[in-house]
Amino acid sequence: MALDSRRKLRSYLEIWHSLAVAIIVIHSLGPQLTAVEPIDNSTATAPAWHPKPIRFNSVQPTNASTAIAVSTQLPDSNRIQRLEHQLEDLQRRLTAAEQRATNAVPVSSGSFQASYVQPGQIQPEPECLDCQSEYSLAPSGKVFGSEYPTLQWSGFLQLDTGWVIQDSANSEAIGDIDSKTGLRRVRLRVEGDIRRDSSYLVDLDFAAAGHPSFRDVALRMHEIPGLQNLQFGYFQQPFGMDAMTSGRELLFQERPLPFAFAPFRQTGISTYRTLANKRGTWSASTYWFPTDEFGVFDSGSGGHSIASRLTVLPVDCGDGHLIHIGFDYAMGDPGDNRIRYAIEPGFFVTDPATNPRNRTVGTIVDTGNIPAHFYNLFNAEIGMGRGPFHLQSEARFAVVSQIGGPSLVFPGYYVQAGYLLTGETRPYDREQGVFQKTVPRRNFELGQGGGAYELVAGWSYIDLNDHNIEGGRASNLSTGLNWYLNRHVKFSINAISSTLDDPQFGRSHAWIISARTQAEF
Repeated sequence: MALDSRRKLRSYLEIWHSLAVAIIVIHSLGPQLTAVEPIDNSTATAPAWHPKPIRFNSVQPTNASTAIAVSTQLPDSNRIQRLEHQLEDLQRRLTAAEQRATNAVPVSSGSFQASYVQPGQIQPEPECLDCQSEYSLAPSGKVFGSEYPTLQWSGFLQLDTGWVIQDSANSEAIGDIDSKTGLRRVRLRVEGDIRRDSSYLVDLDFAAAGHPSFRDVALRMHEIPGLQNLQFGYFQQPFGMDAMTSGRELLFQERPLPFAFAPFRQTGISTYRTLANKRGTWSASTYWFPTDEFGVFDSGSGGHSIASRLTVLPVDCGDGHLIHIGFDYAMGDPGDNRIRYAIEPGFFVTDPATNPRNRTVGTIVDTGNIPAHFYNLFNAEIGMGRGPFHLQSEARFAVVSQIGGPSLVFPGYYVQAGYLLTGETRPYDREQGVFQKTVPRRNFELGQGGGAYELVAGWSYIDLNDHNIEGGRASNLSTGLNWYLNRHVKFSINAISSTLDDPQFGRSHAWIISARTQAEF
């Protein structure tokens, strides 16, 4: 009976996963499949109007019934106004094309300069006004005055160094840890708009295990009725305030111990939106688990998972005085019928990813591979800000339906806080529901400004012991100092007292001092 119930539950999850994908895609593409785009008075009279691409060499199937249907659906005044807008736009584009034929017109994209159209050299007219001629050297979408697609480069790097002092029991439990120095993250990011209502993102990490590895690669669609935003690709799943915070905006150098439970980056489809005039957020996703650092799922059947997150601001005074509350849930069917939870002690240089050989610092707790039918993740989050003081905390539970064994429950908790000695307020991102990086009031300059200084403290705990699984129990007590020289450069130093309760070697201790230099560009 239990086996039949699990098979039914797995079948229901697969059906839900398929239906969710189909509904989201149909909902997002539905307006584009409509024969006649509805027009209201606000759209017809708006000064910023974007016409549909007009193809001169294409044949549109028409008949009398279609023409009558169109004419009866649109009022005469709206139809005339739309035709006038189209005529004005076509005249503007024709004028631009004539100027290109008689003058040297530079074509640029972002910060890069492309080639010139020489005087007297007429560029062949493309098939449609938004299409690029095969003879043109201009970027796609840049012909005849089009402003899309856009392109913006950014990135950041982090250089870490650390020293670890262990007692003898800790060395026996996790091995000796030498001092480490290296690049923690080297990120290069490109993003932009494809059209007014769609965008893209490609984020690579050249210090990760894959050299480089994908971090966020997504196609995003916006202004979707009801859903607001939709994205496809490899990205952070909506679960946990710590997981949704960018690696360059963390309070400490690494995320707290309960981060081990987060699904984090997986390949899937998600929708996200703001609520109540940006006093809340809601997001949901369906994804394949597990996917590797290249966004590939190759674990056979199963792997269907879902995640969701809801945040609200019950108190929001607009001057940095706020209270944040959030709830998260995720569940899934591991594609390889295995689940594993493990994490490092709060410091490491090279991202271990899925390859143990890349670990520069060993894990302090580790369940090993657990044969599992399903997993469920529950999370509650709270945050607050009041002037220069800010705090956030989460309680997280992982429930695993073990194959051939009892169900397992693993808990994790953390609390962390910061105080800006120079009086700044840590910003809050209302679209993501997380705290952002601090921007100093006065940049560091010799004899003028000293930047911003922030004292931080935190405690985190995780327990991976339950029934037949003895993964260990650990807690970290952390303090630190962050120095923001300006909005682009940050220095930080962390001191961590780590306590490990190992089922085999008993209680042990390690002390970690680590420092980081971070630069954004």
